[in-house]
Amino acid sequence: MNTVITGHTAAEKETLFPNLENLFCDINIHEYQNAMHRTQQSVIAFLEDTHQPFSGVSPKELRKQFEYIDLNSPPVSYEELFDEVNELYTQHAVAFHHPKYVAHLNCPVVIPAVAAEAMISAINSSLDTWDQSAGGTLMEQKLIEWTCNEIGFDTSSDGIFTNGGSQSNLMGMLLARDHFSVKYLHHNIKKTDFPKKRTVSGFLFPKRLTSAFRRVLPCWDLVSRQSLRSRQTGLSV
Repeated sequence: MNTVITGHTAAEKETLFPNLENLFCDINIHEYQNAMHRTQQSVIAFLEDTHQPFSGVSPKELRKQFEYIDLNSPPVSYEELFDEVNELYTQHAVAFHHPKYVAHLNCPVVIPAVAAEAMISAINSSLDTWDQSAGGTLMEQKLIEWTCNEIGFDTSSDGIFTNGGSQSNLMGMLLARDHFSVKYLHHNIKKTDFPKKRTVSGFLFPKRLTSAFRRVLPCWDLVSRQSLRSRQTGLSV
């Protein structure tokens, strides 16, 4: 890449490659190191300066500070940038790692995961297809196989990584829906879309549908009670 870019004059570079100094590539290693160092300093300051789970700022108070942000005039340096980020975000961010924080849905992260996030966000592999992912796909498959084995599933089991609990819940409901359709409606949604007769076997009747789900999912009552308790108390176990 160096040989391609360095063959142009400074003016040509600016025209052909605007904001080139922000591009993650081999000619900007020093810029990358500087940005990551500044980020690291900001995070360390967050850990050292946080003495309670939340600053107590109200949405109304914080929203006023955003009124003065002009996105057409961005910060000119990382120092200015992180000063702004600290004022608007870091100093008011909820500290999930704080011992006085009562867990709701979020939890403290572990350092190996933070390091992994820094790597995968920079290299930015896509696991959609093999030609974009290479080893990333095999890493995911290996972890899924190991997880299934640890749970005690047989070799026919499979899985997928999601971005969080909400997406996992949605995936579980989709799988339950497809299983219900095949077993009780004798209809494969994945192959032929939704059945035309939506009222078959109580497809649109909540009481009968719930009863069917209880047969499909033995722990349905437990999950329902736990979900209700979580909504009422704000706690998730």
